[in-house]
Amino acid sequence: MKRTMTMVLALLLLLSSCGGGTTKETTADTAAQTEAAVTETELTDNLPERDYGGADYVILTAAEQWQDTYAVEESTGDVLKDAVYERNMAVEERFGVNLQYEVVNGFTAGMSVVTDKLRGSVQAGDAVYDLMVASSAYTTPYITGGLLQNLTKMEYLDLEAPWYFHESNDSFIVDGKLYAVAGTYGFNTINECGAVYFNKEMMDELGEEYPYQMVLDGKWTYDVMLTLAEIAAFDKNGNGKTDKEDCFGILSTDHESITWLGFGMGYRIIVPDEEGNKSFCGATEAIVDITDRLSLLMNNKSVYYSGNIDPTVDLIPMFTAGQNLFSVYILKLSFYEEMRDAPDFGILPTPKLNEQQDMYYSKCFVDVAAFPIMLKDAEMSQIVLEGLQSTTYFDVLPVYYDVALQRKLTRDEDSAAMIDLIREGTICDFGMAFYQSLSFDIAFFDSIIKSKSFSTWWAANENALNEKLDALLETLATLDTEG
Repeated sequence: MKRTMTMVLALLLLLSSCGGGTTKETTADTAAQTEAAVTETELTDNLPERDYGGADYVILTAAEQWQDTYAVEESTGDVLKDAVYERNMAVEERFGVNLQYEVVNGFTAGMSVVTDKLRGSVQAGDAVYDLMVASSAYTTPYITGGLLQNLTKMEYLDLEAPWYFHESNDSFIVDGKLYAVAGTYGFNTINECGAVYFNKEMMDELGEEYPYQMVLDGKWTYDVMLTLAEIAAFDKNGNGKTDKEDCFGILSTDHESITWLGFGMGYRIIVPDEEGNKSFCGATEAIVDITDRLSLLMNNKSVYYSGNIDPTVDLIPMFTAGQNLFSVYILKLSFYEEMRDAPDFGILPTPKLNEQQDMYYSKCFVDVAAFPIMLKDAEMSQIVLEGLQSTTYFDVLPVYYDVALQRKLTRDEDSAAMIDLIREGTICDFGMAFYQSLSFDIAFFDSIIKSKSFSTWWAANENALNEKLDALLETLATLDTEG
């Protein structure tokens, strides 16, 4: 699959329109120079031509909750679903395969089913599945269980291509091996990125500028957000006490906003060193600072309110009723029908810790693709996956991003630009992906700082956590020993 992009040097175009007394010859020369400066570059997946004669390509889709991202069986008139359907048809036609999606529950409740299917395929020796897709939050037990293949040695996967999420994938690599890969084929990842929704009407009443330009200038920080939140909070029902009927600065679902804000400010669990060796960040000065700030926020009941984990119970109704300035949730919030009744809103990335932070980050459990340990045709598995990734990048992502997300679900062009920054800052570090083998608490650290400081918790748990990490890394080292 190939796409051509034309780029014109703006400087030469500018020169061709400047100055007086230009002769025809000079004008012609300039035009020729300008045309020569136009370069065409081809972005292609570089896949060979293949026809697999109508072979079934079976995808174990541990994504029942968001299966429309992958499996759409017919054209429906919905612009995004139709793009997914057309992608699948294009890949089928290009490689002569018949895509079959076997959809199962992708959350914890479905993990044993997925495990049994993967293991059963190996034990039976029939290699039923050519690919598996799932959320990274539920994939790592399949890795440690030896059910998935190392992807770094796959000939037809270009892991440096733009249709892969490099920062997340790099964090998953251990000893040069990667067992699940995040890419645009799993574009539900964008839905799961943390973001900040703000009530424009309330911002107008406060006489404050929308923070868009502040974001673009790199000045959208936690302190700025907190200051605005404190200004917005007030005793709305006038009963002299803080209760659910009041107006809050920041609204959360079951304290989930705490971890989204934390990762946005630079909270991390495990970061590899220059050699790729992984160790816990621990209670560094920066992490203690971040968690202490967020602990204070959790206890500031007049500014911060934590509601039901289902956003339709508290978050959306309260936002719609004008009871909060900021709602911190994932981008998927825009897709809820209940948000159609909300006041005019804007979307921002989660704020930085300070202006020196290099970029805005968005915590997200990315969607991943992986190959079962036994495949009936390894070449076909690779080529079709790469084709699905690249076709999604070229044909589906623009529909999702430009039409469905920006024009349909946001209220202005500025919010659309913010989504760019949110997507670019997607972060899922190794400790998040492997939290089931390490610690739930350290990944969802709001549970830690409800009652104690992070540094106190770390001091009590450091040795046990390091033992778990050593055991995990040892397990991973035993996999794919032939590299």
